[in-house]
Amino acid sequence: MEVPGAAQIILHAVECAATAQLPALQRLVHDHPIIFQPELVLRIILTYLPESTPPDSYRELLQGLSIGQVTTSPLAFPPQVARLDRQISDDEARLRVQKLHLLPLADPRDDKNGIEGFFEHFLIHRARRIDDEVGDLSLVQQFLLPFWKVGSYLHAWIIGYILPLFRLNYEYYPEGGQKCSVSDFERLDGRAAIELLMGNAVSATGEHVYGMGRDLRGLLGPWISGSSAIKRRIDASYNGWDSVNEWMLDLASKDFSRAVDALDQWDGPGDIDFGDLALGIEGRTLEGLSQEETAKHSRRYAQTGLAVIYLLDDISPEVLAGSHRVLRKVALLTGTPKPADIRARTLNNADPIPAEFLDSLSRANLLPNSLLDRTNSFTFPCQHAITLAWLLLSSCDSMSRLNHPMSCRALAVLSLFDNGGSQMAFLRKILCNVQVNAGDDGRWLDITTRILDLSDLNREEDHSDNYNGDCAIGPFCQVPVVEREKELLGGMLRTGFHDLALSKHLINTFRRHFSEIIAFQQASALLSATHAMSFYSLSLQHGVPFQPAHIRAQQDPVSLIGKILSQNSKSYTKLDDLIEIGQNLVFAGPLITNRPQHLSLKRQLANSRRRITAMSIEAALAAGDFDTAYSYITNRFFPSTSHLALPSAATGDKNEDDMAGNTDVGNKDDDDNDDIDDISWRAAYQAGRHESRSRGSFSLTRLEQRMELLSLSLLLAPPAHLSEILSVWRFCEEQLTALLAREDAEDEQWNSKGDQTQSSLSSRAPPGGFAPSMKEQDQ
Repeated sequence: MEVPGAAQIILHAVECAATAQLPALQRLVHDHPIIFQPELVLRIILTYLPESTPPDSYRELLQGLSIGQVTTSPLAFPPQVARLDRQISDDEARLRVQKLHLLPLADPRDDKNGIEGFFEHFLIHRARRIDDEVGDLSLVQQFLLPFWKVGSYLHAWIIGYILPLFRLNYEYYPEGGQKCSVSDFERLDGRAAIELLMGNAVSATGEHVYGMGRDLRGLLGPWISGSSAIKRRIDASYNGWDSVNEWMLDLASKDFSRAVDALDQWDGPGDIDFGDLALGIEGRTLEGLSQEETAKHSRRYAQTGLAVIYLLDDISPEVLAGSHRVLRKVALLTGTPKPADIRARTLNNADPIPAEFLDSLSRANLLPNSLLDRTNSFTFPCQHAITLAWLLLSSCDSMSRLNHPMSCRALAVLSLFDNGGSQMAFLRKILCNVQVNAGDDGRWLDITTRILDLSDLNREEDHSDNYNGDCAIGPFCQVPVVEREKELLGGMLRTGFHDLALSKHLINTFRRHFSEIIAFQQASALLSATHAMSFYSLSLQHGVPFQPAHIRAQQDPVSLIGKILSQNSKSYTKLDDLIEIGQNLVFAGPLITNRPQHLSLKRQLANSRRRITAMSIEAALAAGDFDTAYSYITNRFFPSTSHLALPSAATGDKNEDDMAGNTDVGNKDDDDNDDIDDISWRAAYQAGRHESRSRGSFSLTRLEQRMELLSLSLLLAPPAHLSEILSVWRFCEEQLTALLAREDAEDEQWNSKGDQTQSSLSSRAPPGGFAPSMKEQDQ
């Protein structure tokens, strides 16, 4: 039988490929390795094998070609399967081979992209053809995944184009309508590709409204990473992340809530879901970026968050709340302390913003097209920029409560760049529009406090004399103090609050001349208490934030201290501050409750001190802090006849009862402490019955402290409660006895063991030949 020529063998291989006779093709390649070089076989497959052929059917052949060694099984594929038809001559066969027009392995679009080998070229070219002809990305995925480690270019190409498209069309939105081909997707520019990948999440409703973070993590992140890795082979300075930041800012201008969701749910360039493709090639990163470059992209993403805050002219409650969410996320991304709630009026003890930073700010930085500039001090993520944004957002909240909402950008212009004339005109506009119901002094006090806060957002809480006024920022920071006070006084008079205006005028203008007037002292005490309470988080029923006007609605203003303790962790450690607040509330009582008091002022102040101390003891015990509770009882309550001073706001040259005015309707005998101290014994009893989980000597000490407190409560408690207290005391005594007995037993056991050890050692001869000789022992 005549041996067929090479041309006829090649034609037969083409026929096998065209008819998807893959076992026969594999046998031909195996039997004729000299003819079928890997590049030739791959070009035949690329050109003639139908794209709809299941990838599993020729995976083994491709794996053999990738390493240059195709295997086959003679039992599985008999030789007659590959027998050739000799109906044409060798010359005609060579002519037909020349007219096969085999496709090149390299797609023309990839010529300049530095693909590492012919097999990588083939895989990408074949994948595109499968998608173009069949339109089934699942088939493309089956074809590529076994070979994704062939080269770094293929790895990046799969992550950048195949993975996001497959997730978009088959996993996240299978009913999404018209599909985009791989070839079309590769041709899209940055903005168009982002809108394709994120369009469904942006327009989603119902259960899909939380898909922004998922799609950014699983679609946009892989696309940017993979496509950037490819494009950086041509242009090393290429940065695809800037297009994401620009899209995010544009989204905020159109749909602020979705932009907030995106920023809140996604951590940026470091938060990407690569799935099983995350391992990379031989430990290399996908883009080849250094840690410094990756950190730079993350900072740019954080800058986008700050830019969003300054973008809008609208300042609805939803925008304000969303801006605060974004600011907290920026703080998280940059590793700075989390900003407090915008109603807290204090930024977690943040340092004032220095003059050097304020000098770097300019009005032009607030233009929308400048917000993402790398040199923009408003938005470049740092502690000072975050502090400034928080101060402005907090001020926006105050402006809304003054019935004059302003955007963060507009408030920044007014606070940082406008002159005193503009700020004065704005203050007058606010005060002219103030509407206060008759008798609502608390509303005016709130307005006064907010305007005072807005006069300098950057001033430290202690208002120290060392403060540099050049660092003042705020919508009224350029208004002189005297002019500001005049406007506030005029506003009170226009709205009919003559008494409050007089009180306010006295407090701020004639403090030195009328400091001994009782009404002045009471108003001053009320303002001091209101200001001090503003530094705590406090909500009333149904989550309503505390306002100064709520003080007048309290029949027992001191009870507000209990709410502060329950809503502020560790606030019980600030006992002196809480006592001062309570005593100022008591001293200002006639202004608050407008009811006669049956106890002298001194007695009211003493009672408030004991009540607040008892509240703090209860809060400490609830937090498991027995040591603090014990300290308060032993140092603050006993002896209960310790001197009680008036609050600082209430002190003066007159005696205490004279300063109380008409509040002292009782006789002098009620100032004595001879009656039963109901608060002290109950606090001591409550702490004495508190059980802890301490062990060992610490447990013994704790039991002794508890019994000490119970003994104190026994001394002061009424007879009706003695048996109850004594029962707890006896229980502690039993525990103490048992604990001491156990420790004695342990000591005895330890001593016994020591004696046995000593006896054993003494019976042995000491080492080194120092034992006495027999003769010495006889002597």
